[in-house]
Amino acid sequence: MCKTLKAFSVRALRAIFFDLDGTLVNTDVLHYEIFSSLLKKKYDKKLTVEDYKKDISGKHNKDIVSFILPDVDKEEAKSFIELKESLFRNKLDKLQPLPGLKLFLEAARNKNIAMACVTNAPRKNAETLLQILTVADYFDLLVIGDELKFAKPHPLPYLSALSHFQLEAEEALVFEDSPSGIKAAIAAQITTIGVATSLDEEALMKLGVSFAIKDYTDFRLYKLLE
Repeated sequence: MCKTLKAFSVRALRAIFFDLDGTLVNTDVLHYEIFSSLLKKKYDKKLTVEDYKKDISGKHNKDIVSFILPDVDKEEAKSFIELKESLFRNKLDKLQPLPGLKLFLEAARNKNIAMACVTNAPRKNAETLLQILTVADYFDLLVIGDELKFAKPHPLPYLSALSHFQLEAEEALVFEDSPSGIKAAIAAQITTIGVATSLDEEALMKLGVSFAIKDYTDFRLYKLLE
């Protein structure tokens, strides 16, 4: 294998855990569009792409709203997030899975590898999006960070997935695209592959991934299944 796999340390691959937004499908453009539009319209605040990538992408809503609207009360924050998520769900039919995703999921299933989607997205968003992408049936487990005591960047969502399948970290693999998710996976001591949707390969490598892919057509992924 190429030198970018030097940090790869899966003992015997028995499970693959995928983040959702930015990992199975590129939703960052849509999320950013809705967040920036609402903030400008309701609060006359500007959200830059750089701030979105650094402080919002991959995080769960409680952390997001505390960053972008630190001075509003809980009810107003809740209303803002509910409106944002409603607008997001109304545009999901425009989204497509990343190239090669379904073929890779099918190949992993044929190898009897368990699969889980581990996300900070609200359950309604996650379930709807997985159905629209027609990949829901591939996943044996859906872990929602906000339903646990801690969401990403805490490792608990990934530790919960390991516990569900009764596996050690060395038997699993994670696909992630955001700093928050990568931090969670690495803290859970699971080998992590970066997906270069919002961040480039160099930025992902600096965050500690073993290697980075543009999408699931990357031939190296099938080597891992062997």
